[in-house]
Amino acid sequence: MASYNGDTGLDIRGHIYCEDKGDYYDIPADAPQSAGYDPELTTMIKD
Repeated sequence: MASYNGDTGLDIRGHIYCEDKGDYYDIPADAPQSAGYDPELTTMIKD
């Protein structure tokens, strides 16, 4: 678990692995959703 103080400049590109979510989770429709891994919705951070 991590904690951030202040604005990180990060934003949500999408929700992945939505097919495996529990019924108790509500995923908002504010971003694209994918049933599994989707490279278009995943950001790789490089040094």
